[in-house]
Amino acid sequence: MTATGKPRPLLFSAVSIEPLRAGRKRQSRRVIKARWPDLDKKSRVALRDTCPYGQPGDELYVREACVYVPRSLYAATPGVEWVQNPTDPDEVAVFRAGWTGPPPPKPWRSPLRIHRWATRISLRLLEVRIERISEISPWDIRDEGVRCPEHDSASGMCVSECPALRGEFIAGWNALNAKRGFPYGERGYVFVLGFELLAPPAGLHVVPGEPRSIGGAA
Repeated sequence: MTATGKPRPLLFSAVSIEPLRAGRKRQSRRVIKARWPDLDKKSRVALRDTCPYGQPGDELYVREACVYVPRSLYAATPGVEWVQNPTDPDEVAVFRAGWTGPPPPKPWRSPLRIHRWATRISLRLLEVRIERISEISPWDIRDEGVRCPEHDSASGMCVSECPALRGEFIAGWNALNAKRGFPYGERGYVFVLGFELLAPPAGLHVVPGEPRSIGGAA
């Protein structure tokens, strides 16, 4: 199992962007569409080596919803983040996740249509393994960026198996995957991707000042 050296795209929902950037989300589970009976350790290793998202050491870049606009449009709007097009200094990408205020003048682009230059989040893949979705541990649920709705507070958090924490993960998983035929409890397998956050790209800029509603009151 060796790194391919080729950066690969990885699609994330909008709710995952903040935990990724904060370093709380360090894992992601991706459905394996093919179905097998119980896999032994050797079979899981063989399947792991076919992972389409890469192998440990590979770089991943995050696909998220954005829109391309003239640089001058939000150049003076405090808190706005944008990535500059390296071949066109007057064009920048702004991002839907974390956006406040009225929509931009053009529709948000699907994450599937984002250009490589416009990505603001890069990851390094540290681990790939195979497991059933229901085998996830409480510690891995934490590494998925999930917070416990009952016990997380400024003074502490639950640190072992907790129905509320697992329930929060199950709800999020099912919201994305149940309609695709892979609800929590399904006996199929997933690729478990463990990763670390890399430094932001040189082309990422944040307009100085406190974020405010764009086009509205401060």
